[in-house]
Amino acid sequence: MRSKTFHYFLDLLESLSVQESSLEYSRQLLSSHTDFEPYAVFQHLDRSHKGYLIPEDIHDFLMTNGLTQPLEFCSYFLKQFDFDQDRTLVFSE
Repeated sequence: MRSKTFHYFLDLLESLSVQESSLEYSRQLLSSHTDFEPYAVFQHLDRSHKGYLIPEDIHDFLMTNGLTQPLEFCSYFLKQFDFDQDRTLVFSE
């Protein structure tokens, strides 16, 4: 492996590590709030009451809250938690 490629790979791993640490910190912080209700959040995202989320639901939520992300990002995000790989996200996932 070339030195430049190796360094790009190391940078990627470092970035992933930082992001994962930040995510874990956010999870712990969120779980410390006793009034946080994950199912209420899920229901809020599922505005059409389908019982599952699709990338467009996440995209709409982000856009409504002033966060611009491409739909592809939302698809990728959903895919990370879509354990049965049906391209939807149910609450149990």
